[in-house]
Order: sequence, then C-alpha cells, then structure tokens
Amino acid sequence: MFLSANGNNGNGSVTRIGKKVNIKGKFDFKGTVVIDGNISGKIKSDGLIRISRTGIVQSSIEVNEAEISGQFMGEMITTGTVRIKPGGKFEGKLTQKNGASLVIEKGGLLKGKSFAHEQAEQVNLN
Repeated sequence: MFLSANGNNGNGSVTRIGKKVNIKGKFDFKGTVVIDGNISGKIKSDGLIRISRTGIVQSSIEVNEAEISGQFMGEMITTGTVRIKPGGKFEGKLTQKNGASLVIEKGGLLKGKSFAHEQAEQVNLN
C-alpha cells in the first residue's frame, strides 16, 4: 500500500511504500520516504530515503540522505549521509558530493565503488 502523511508545506512529510507494493518509474519525493516494498526506476529526493529490511530498490537515486537496512542496487548521488545499517546491502556506485559522508555499521555491506566528489575551485591568476 502507498501511504502519505503530509506536514506543513512539504516539511516533515513522510511517504511510505508498503511491503506488497512493486512499482517502476520516475519519482520525485519531498521529505522522508520509507520503502518497505520494491521500487525500480529513477528517484530524486531532497530529504531522506529509508530502505527498510524488506525494501528492495533497483534505481538511480539523487538524494540528500539515505539509510539502508534492506537492499539497494544501482547508482546513488548524495549530498548528505548514507548509512548502511546491519543487514543492509549496497551494490553499485555511490558518489558523495559537497562533503557527504558514508557510514557502514557492523553487519552492513558495500559492494561496489564509493567516490568523494569535491567541487573544484576556479583560480584566476591575474
């Protein structure tokens, strides 16, 4: 089941994708997204994506923060913290921008590549 609870002007909103839901497509979320089911496609979020123990995500994601307790397969670009929880599996490519961080808790797995992408400063030599 797909549920949504909204706060003021999108702040504090939570969207939940239930265990028995399988969806494909392009998604643009505001606030927090909790994924208990299966989702594939492209995802963009200015908040937190939380993949629960039952969640499976095959996607290209641009997100501020992510917490992975289930399975993620694909490419993720983040500007905040990515936390792989015990039992969580990240397979693919992680690009960390603007000082983003990666935390792998005991029992979490990263299989793939993680890149720290810093913005290059342009220097004028006049």
